[in-house]
Amino acid sequence: MRIKNQSLLLVLCLVANGSGTFAAGKSAQTQQQLNESHKKWVSKNIKDYQFTFDWGCFCPPEHNKPVIISVRSGVLTSVKYADGSGAVDKTKYTRYRTIEGLFEFMQDAINRKAYKIEVSYDATLGYPTFASIDYNEKVSDEEMSFKAGGLIVDAR
Repeated sequence: MRIKNQSLLLVLCLVANGSGTFAAGKSAQTQQQLNESHKKWVSKNIKDYQFTFDWGCFCPPEHNKPVIISVRSGVLTSVKYADGSGAVDKTKYTRYRTIEGLFEFMQDAINRKAYKIEVSYDATLGYPTFASIDYNEKVSDEEMSFKAGGLIVDAR
């Protein structure tokens, strides 16, 4: 009887700490949501668009300013600060991503087995509109998040 109670205690501790098979199930669910949303996005065949984007991280202030990203033929072509203060220096474009790049960012977090991943997707187009990733529960200031929205399709 005592061993059963200790086993139950161990299981309860694993659940409380976000460890064990419960985390694996969550990871599978996160992967499935990503796959389904990516499939929806790809099915729309949108190559020319712009959207508002905002990183949230322990980064330099200009890195966390909301921007408007323009994409042509699936390639990032311009990044401008959403407050109208001008264009982002082209040498900083590597900080930003296309929608396809946001899917890659999410897949990387899953592949790296991030401690915590929260994500939401646009119901119509499937692209990620919000993500919060904590890669390591025991490390401060390594979390990353983003908001993406207001996507406008350019029907050139």
